[in-house]
Amino acid sequence: MAREIHVDYEISTQRASRELDAAVAVVASRQHGVVSFEQLIRIGLSKRQIQHRIATKRLHRVHRGVYAVGHSRLSREGRYLAAVLAAGDGAALSHRAAADFWELRSAKELKIDVTVPTNRRGDRKLAMHRDALDHADTMTRDGIRVTKPLRTLLDLATCIDERELERAIRQAVYRRLTTTSSLAEAVSARAGGRGMRKMRTALKNLGEAPGLTRSELEEDFLRFLRRHRLPLPELNVELRIGKRRIEADCLWRDHGLIIELDGRDAHDSTPAFESDRARDLALQAAGWRPGRVTSHRMRSDGRRLAAELRALLR
Repeated sequence: MAREIHVDYEISTQRASRELDAAVAVVASRQHGVVSFEQLIRIGLSKRQIQHRIATKRLHRVHRGVYAVGHSRLSREGRYLAAVLAAGDGAALSHRAAADFWELRSAKELKIDVTVPTNRRGDRKLAMHRDALDHADTMTRDGIRVTKPLRTLLDLATCIDERELERAIRQAVYRRLTTTSSLAEAVSARAGGRGMRKMRTALKNLGEAPGLTRSELEEDFLRFLRRHRLPLPELNVELRIGKRRIEADCLWRDHGLIIELDGRDAHDSTPAFESDRARDLALQAAGWRPGRVTSHRMRSDGRRLAAELRALLR
């Protein structure tokens, strides 16, 4: 009889353990593969059971009190949610990590930025920022609390350079995640705050050259134009020429001028060369003045190039 009772107890214990694991798996499936210590306790696991699952590699520690379930390979969303869970109540993904999440830039930092309302201990994988987050500054996206694009850009101004900031703003405006007027209002309300001078400069540049910069070459060309005090163009403007749709890299509408920026590798092939010439001819037939600028010309013959552009823009 004692043996039967012992066997029944083992079966019951195993069944209960499987049910707990199933409940953990359900929560993890909704949370990009991660769960917090508090969630495990609420599910019904004891501290001892949690430690056993860590020892048997059913749980993998990501941060203090946050675990990946089943394996340690997490998606970007899994890593970001784990960071927010580790930071505790009121925390939100922010700064560079939030900009990456909104696809305004590609984050290369080893640490994940999280903003928290009070001082909290992080770890070597977290960059904690202490600040009060208004409810209007955050939202939940893909199950992750994150700063909204406008707040993300304001935070970003405190930790990246002006060139990167301008690119991120262009991306946000192009994707209609925010507007330059909304950003200008927010900057005005934060006058004197960290990063706001940098933000004002970026907004001024954006106003002078509307559109999305899509390459380092385009950004280099804008800096070249500013350095030589030349008017800035609209960027990446779609035109309809007859039945064709043509996207102009740089367009000065009032002067009828279009400049295409040619990288070393972009137009090396014969088909690309022929297509470019056909495109230029179509633009000329429609009354535009097309021209081409290379990075090599900007570096090696900048003064003459600037003089030629100035003559075309009179």
